[in-house]
Amino acid sequence: MPAFRRPALFTARTGLALLLLAGCDGDTSGSRDIRIAVIDDPAAAARLEALATRPTLVGRDADGRIVAGLATSWRFVDDGRGLILRLRPVKWPTGRALESRDVVAAFRAAATRREPALLASGITAGNARRGQAGVLAPISRVVELRLDRPSPQLLDWLAEPGLAVMPRRGQGPGNDGLGAYRGSGPAATRRLQRADEDPDPAARAATITIATLPGSAAIAAFRRGDVDIVVGNGIAGLGEARSAAPPRALRIDALWGLYGFRFGTGGAMADPRVRQALLLLADRAAAAGQLTLAGVVPTVGLLPPGVGPGNAPASGDAAALLASAGFGPKQPLRLRVRLPAGVEPRRIAEAATAGWAAAGIEVTLLPATAARPGAAADLVLESVATPAPDPIALLGLWRCRTGGYCNRAADALLATAAAKPGDAAAITAAEAAYRADPPFLPLFGALRWALVAPGVEGWIGNRAGVHPPGRLSRAR
Repeated sequence: MPAFRRPALFTARTGLALLLLAGCDGDTSGSRDIRIAVIDDPAAAARLEALATRPTLVGRDADGRIVAGLATSWRFVDDGRGLILRLRPVKWPTGRALESRDVVAAFRAAATRREPALLASGITAGNARRGQAGVLAPISRVVELRLDRPSPQLLDWLAEPGLAVMPRRGQGPGNDGLGAYRGSGPAATRRLQRADEDPDPAARAATITIATLPGSAAIAAFRRGDVDIVVGNGIAGLGEARSAAPPRALRIDALWGLYGFRFGTGGAMADPRVRQALLLLADRAAAAGQLTLAGVVPTVGLLPPGVGPGNAPASGDAAALLASAGFGPKQPLRLRVRLPAGVEPRRIAEAATAGWAAAGIEVTLLPATAARPGAAADLVLESVATPAPDPIALLGLWRCRTGGYCNRAADALLATAAAKPGDAAAITAAEAAYRADPPFLPLFGALRWALVAPGVEGWIGNRAGVHPPGRLSRAR
C-alpha cells in the first residue's frame, strides 16, 4: 500500500503548486507577476529565490554581467590584492543604515561556515576560528577586502548569494533584510513579494512564484499559459521541451562547466590506467551529436572551452592500458553506469560508450529509477559547473575530500597555480596532473535549458547561468 500512497501525495503537492502558479494574476504596481516552474531541482529553485532575496555587494544584470549591488562603486588597489567598495545609502527594516560592520559580520559568518564562494574568491580567510575573513570596515560606508592573491574572478564570486549581506540578530523580523523581495510559503512553492521600500530600482515584477515540479507537469503548464518560465534540470527533458513549445521559447545556456562521466573510486576505477583507457575510447562527437544543438563542442580536457589555456587532445593505446591493468578477452571489464532521469542522458551515454564493446568492455546502464543515490556504480553521468570562468575553481572540484577522489600531487600544482593568477603554464600543469589520474571523463560543455513565454523580458542567455528573477518583467 505505501507504494501507492506516495504518488498520490506527490500528485496533490503538484496540483497545489500548479494552482498557486496559475492564480498569480495580481498586479499592484504596474508590472505583471512572473510564474516560474523549476524541474525536479530544489537547489536551483532555492538559488533563484536567493538571487532576489539575498542582496550582495555586487550583483548581476539580466545577461550575467556584474553591476552595482549594495556597493555603488569599487576599485582595486595594491596591484589587485585589495578591493575598496562604497556602500549604497540604504536602511534595514528597523530604520538603521547599512554600515560596513554589517558586511564584516556577514563575511565572518561565511568564513565560519566555509562558504565555497568565499574560498574561491581569493579573499584572505584569515583565521576563521577567530572570526576573521579578510574584510575591514575603515569607515561606516566603506568596505575593504584583502586578498591572499590577485583574483581575476573576484567580482563574479562577490555576486554569489552565499556572500549576501543579511541582517544580524535583532535587525529585522525573520529573514527580512535589504533584498528586493521577501519570500514566503512552503519550499515546493515559494512566493516572492516585492519589498514596500525597494532599495533595488531594477526590481520589476510585483510578485514572483517559484515552484518545483516534475518535467511533464511543468511543460504542460507552460503550454496552457499557467507558467511563464520553465527552468530545465540540466539536459534532461530537452527533447520534450523542444517538441512541446514554440522554437523561440527554448533558451539554452552554455555554462562554465562540463557534462560527462564522474569516475567512482572503487573496484576497477581505482586503477588510473582503466580510467585513461576509457577517456581514449569515449566517442564524444557521437555523444554531442545526440543534442543536435549548434555550439555543443566535444571536449577532452577538464577545463571547458573558454576557461584557462587550451588543452592537448588525449593520446595513448587504450587496449594496452586495459591489458596492463589485467583486462582483456578472457577477463572483460564490466562497468555499471548510473544515469540521471530522462531520455537524453540515456541516449548520450549509449552514444559515448557504443565503441567500448569492441574493446571487450561490458556496460550496464542503470536507469534513474533503479539507481538510487549512493548505489554502487563505476561511472555517474552528470554536469559540473561554476558560475565564474575560473579555472582554479573548476579544477578545485577535484581537490582531495573525505571519501572521494584524491590526487595530492595535482592538488599541490593547483595551489601553485592559484598563487600565480593568469599563469597559463601553471594552470596547464595542474590540469595535466589531474588528467593523468582522471576523476572525470568529459564529453562536452555543460548546458541548461529553459522555456520562456512570449512577452517575458529580461531572460538573457549567459555562461554564468544566472537569471535574477527580480529583473524579469512581462509585457501587458
